[in-house]
Amino acid sequence: MITTGFIGYLVAGLPGAVVAAVATFLPCYLLTIIPAPWFRRHGKHPAVAAFVDGSPPGRSGPSPAQWSCWAAAPSSTCPPS
Repeated sequence: MITTGFIGYLVAGLPGAVVAAVATFLPCYLLTIIPAPWFRRHGKHPAVAAFVDGSPPGRSGPSPAQWSCWAAAPSSTCPPS
């Protein structure tokens, strides 16, 4: 968000910084707040709970593998992230 605000400032001054920051932040905020009632209502469903319990390892597992590949062979032999 700091980078987008800075680039917006460079392009169009303070109004550009505000527009860039809002354009970056608002969609993520709305995509979290608007479906929150659905998450509360369906959060106890066994399939949803299993997905939530399994998603952190699924997200963090590839990262160390990619890092070790890049550290071992920094040329472009590693798969893209």
